[in-house]
Amino acid sequence: MKRRIKIPASIFLQASRYGFDVAKTGLQQLKRGTLYWHDPWGIREALLYSLRNACIALDCCDASYAKWLRTETQRLARTSSNNVRFATRALEKVMSEAWTELSKTKRVSVSNHEQLNFADVALGSKSIETSSIELSDGGSLPRLGFGTAIFDKDCECAHGQRCQACTNMRDVLRVAVTNAVKQGYRHFDCAQCYNNEDTIGEALKASDVQRKHLFLTSKLSYHEDYGSSATPRLVRNQLQKLQTSYLDLYYLHDDIGDYRKEKAAWRALERLYDQGVIKHLGLSNYRSEGIERIMSYARVYPSVVQVKYDVYHPGYQWAEDDIDNIVAFAQSHDIAVVGYASFSGWPSLLQARNDPHVCSIAQDYDRSPTQILLRHGLQKGLALIPASVTQAHIKSNKELFDFSLSGSDVAYLDSLASLAECEHVPWLVSSTSYEPSC
Repeated sequence: MKRRIKIPASIFLQASRYGFDVAKTGLQQLKRGTLYWHDPWGIREALLYSLRNACIALDCCDASYAKWLRTETQRLARTSSNNVRFATRALEKVMSEAWTELSKTKRVSVSNHEQLNFADVALGSKSIETSSIELSDGGSLPRLGFGTAIFDKDCECAHGQRCQACTNMRDVLRVAVTNAVKQGYRHFDCAQCYNNEDTIGEALKASDVQRKHLFLTSKLSYHEDYGSSATPRLVRNQLQKLQTSYLDLYYLHDDIGDYRKEKAAWRALERLYDQGVIKHLGLSNYRSEGIERIMSYARVYPSVVQVKYDVYHPGYQWAEDDIDNIVAFAQSHDIAVVGYASFSGWPSLLQARNDPHVCSIAQDYDRSPTQILLRHGLQKGLALIPASVTQAHIKSNKELFDFSLSGSDVAYLDSLASLAECEHVPWLVSSTSYEPSC
């Protein structure tokens, strides 16, 4: 069904300004050597997002200039360089007062024939305590969980070694987990490399929630702990830290590329599964090729895959021209999908919660941008694991079950991924059109 909505051109101009400001900040950080998680591709992505939004806004004001800018944007998209000088010159002209004022009187018609990874998920009036996904191997996965990848900004953790900055955050994290339990969160997502499982175990043990009502997950993160002996030893150590006798779900954290060690670790996890130490097995940050490889020899299939999921990156960390649609693949194989970093921006520089498009939709629903982004993911059929240490945000992040996004707004949010892509991703919603609507 074709969906059509009309958006003020000024929103696209604001999004262009937002993307450009993000790129400039990233460039300054890069020059100072403080751009840690975000590589220069994040700068290029923000520039392309800025330019593409500018092109759409300019179509309403000066079609010939918009055509020139679109050609230059396409040229930049085909190169790996960050042509900041060109983008600055072009965008300064777009952002001049004359363009800005004119855009306030114009509107853009956004029409889309489809939603990305459409899933008709009937969440109804369910709450965080009752909304879940049925897993292929039995049992259920709470649809909304709490992410524990919470680090100090000065984190310098090494393999298995917690840095002083994160040690100092133990009390903050303990309080955050305690607040999450009080707000009804029961799904807690942990990992070996977060170096905080002992703190989470203490907080959960001190809560008044029985273990059988919790859904506790963790991950094998480090290459040296893959193996027939090393993997069970690690899991037992994690169980001790988390103060539990079993884990509801256990992931391989990344595709390490060492297939011999991967198979040895999976076989070890299958034995732990047989013993009831692990209830379900999953894969994190795997592509479809890796999932198929494990399924080719697995006795116990993965029932969950965890991926980066936000409106810019719906199932991957960086756009590549050969990237696969892991969400569609997983769901077609009856594998549940857990999305992480839905609004944090990691590992990119663009943060969807600050995007004028998202903020505009949030105003329409009288909701926060993060609630819009989380609801968007839920309506895709995903489980989500937002993280926060702020009590108000922990509470707000769970208030998603008393409203729903229209099909038009879901498709509108889906279209933002194609505006941000660094490389062409053919399966993104490509039938979106943005046309002047005076």
